[in-house]
Amino acid sequence: MSHATEREPTVRTELPDQRPFLEFAVDVERLPDSTRVVTVVGDLDLHTAPEFDRHLLGATKNGTTSLIVDLARCGFVDSTALGILIAANRRLFATGRSLTVVTDDRNLRKVFEVTGLDRVFRIFPSRDDALNGRMPA
Repeated sequence: MSHATEREPTVRTELPDQRPFLEFAVDVERLPDSTRVVTVVGDLDLHTAPEFDRHLLGATKNGTTSLIVDLARCGFVDSTALGILIAANRRLFATGRSLTVVTDDRNLRKVFEVTGLDRVFRIFPSRDDALNGRMPA
């Protein structure tokens, strides 16, 4: 399957306690069927959430019908990032569109389960499963 890809540069984030730079990147892909895949590399927290939010907002424009947020390479999600996902889901749902999450990380899945968000978002273990709409057996 061929698709156009919009690439965003890696954002280097330094935490206030002067720990070394942590890599954080967001990649947005535009697929031919009006689906956008937003891939996150690194932790989603108070410091990286604004950049994540900016990319999600951009990804929901220009005819996007479905948004997949791929957290397969994300190691941590805090309440700020969860709030951004919830807000994006509300915007999309209000106009008949959908947001899907990808993660096979047991700890991230636990965050969605404990907060009840596993009942709000469709969560798939892989990008391919999300693209094909296949829930795990």
